[in-house]
Amino acid sequence: MAGTNLARVKDYNEVVVLGLVRAHGGLTRPAIAEATGLALQTVSNIVRRLLAADALVEDTVRNGGGRSQRRLRVNDEAAYAIGIKLDRADVAVAVVNLAGEIRALDDLVIAPGEEPRAVVGRIASAARALMHTAGVGEERMLGAGIGAPGPLDLHTGSLLSPMAFEGWDNFALRDELSAALGMRVIMDNDATAAALGEHWRGLGAGARSFVYVYMGHGLGTGLILGGEAHRGLRGNAGEISHIQVDPEGPPCDCGANGCLALYVTPSGMLREARRAVLEALPDGAPAWPETINDVLDGDVALFAAVVERAAQRLAGVVVELARVLDPELVVLGGPMAARAGGRFQEAIATRLVILDKPGAPPPRVEISRIGVDAGVTGAATLVLHDLYTPTMGKLSLAVPAGARPGDGPHQQQEETTCAPSSRRSHSRSPSP
Repeated sequence: MAGTNLARVKDYNEVVVLGLVRAHGGLTRPAIAEATGLALQTVSNIVRRLLAADALVEDTVRNGGGRSQRRLRVNDEAAYAIGIKLDRADVAVAVVNLAGEIRALDDLVIAPGEEPRAVVGRIASAARALMHTAGVGEERMLGAGIGAPGPLDLHTGSLLSPMAFEGWDNFALRDELSAALGMRVIMDNDATAAALGEHWRGLGAGARSFVYVYMGHGLGTGLILGGEAHRGLRGNAGEISHIQVDPEGPPCDCGANGCLALYVTPSGMLREARRAVLEALPDGAPAWPETINDVLDGDVALFAAVVERAAQRLAGVVVELARVLDPELVVLGGPMAARAGGRFQEAIATRLVILDKPGAPPPRVEISRIGVDAGVTGAATLVLHDLYTPTMGKLSLAVPAGARPGDGPHQQQEETTCAPSSRRSHSRSPSP
């Protein structure tokens, strides 16, 4: 991505340089200047500031001709973020470094009916304990990111009538968590957060446009289009759980029948497996499945058919997404993808072949290598993306008159400082 030689947007140029060095694993100053279009002196000034902030380190290496070069690389341990993945029954909390690597992790169980503020208090206590475990002081914390299931209102940082979270309706999660942690908090849809984590350090790192299918307790997609997350008006783009795939299917909590999540999530596949057992009685029925593991493990043909039908239903929806969005890549991620993603990968890849045109092959289908920690890693990278990924929003020079700082669907996305020690409150305006 190109930089600009306008002095008043030096913070943006720092983001460009840091992002470029991170993407390539190490670059010389002349290489940075050539890639960005910035003057070599401008690059030198930026590098000096980033070295002083400990965001970059410099190594001396010898090239093939025996001459030494000074190459710059990102100091992965210069700064950290807290990642928080909220699910219907538990919360994962982690300390994550600039490389997107988890340095400390904890899982908290949410008791049935537990008050949201009590959960927030436990998250804050866990985060502080993890910082101590990882040996990370507050001066190196950039902030916290939280991935939450939709529907959300990212303008207010609230959950909107979440079906699996009784008592959380319109709860101002972002602001409550920010107050409890004493640091800036960014909130996003859990699938979008996981997609950004994949874009930061996974298979999506080199892709401009891809669809990330998050498969956990719930189901959703994160959309990276043109190198940036696509969120929609309030942050709920990619909600595929309630796409109707069978009008004659079982009722869903949303009021419709036969929604995709009723067949593809762990609870949905378990329900379908139990229904298949009942229909097979009295002859030829396998043992009653108690958990999703009973469905996925072993070689019971009846259960394999249930999983295959789930894979085909998801494949049908992904094909339609691919028709509309024309991505270069589809990534399956999250705990269920790590557990049984191969069956879904095969079904989706096979169905995508119908999009094949001369000179335009269908998008690749891959299983994320981040694994079961995709959600919490992605939540932390909300902060890293916000600070260290060049976007046009970072060229904004002021908050419009009468607007709240950071107004917009993703309220806190446009701060531009790179220095790890420059922790900001979420209520502060971007610097001009």
